[in-house]
Amino acid sequence: SNSFCTLLSRAAMADLRAAATKEDIESVARRLTTAFADGSARSRLDGRIKDKGMLFAPQLLAEVEGIQRELFAEWGYEPNGTLQNLQQAVRKHPETRPRIVELCDAEEGMINAVQAELAKAHGVELPEMGHGDHGHSHGGHGHSHGGHGHSHG
Repeated sequence: SNSFCTLLSRAAMADLRAAATKEDIESVARRLTTAFADGSARSRLDGRIKDKGMLFAPQLLAEVEGIQRELFAEWGYEPNGTLQNLQQAVRKHPETRPRIVELCDAEEGMINAVQAELAKAHGVELPEMGHGDHGHSHGGHGHSHGGHGHSHG
């Protein structure tokens, strides 16, 4: 039975706190942007999706959120609260906007690149969506998957 291990990892999780202060959030966003830029998030994503066939942006985004949670935990933050705080950062801390916009661009760049490669590998025609194919809203409403590009307002 692995209940002891489960309890252990739960206890470890309980000790973690979400990144909540403006400084924490900026630091996490910066590290995440780096992970998207330097290929480390990409190699984790490749590992997760290699047998899954064709995935589109919303499915890739779900995998990427899983990777973000992994990274938060490795960096010593409680993953779910940290992800939530990051998604709401601009509303709560307007001055984090440039950092969050940079993060979203890096995340979107990776997702679009992976989606394009998958499409090529699977012979799928991707619709031309213009700028990004899962529009973000940085007003604190999380993601919208409607394909309406960005609203940074």
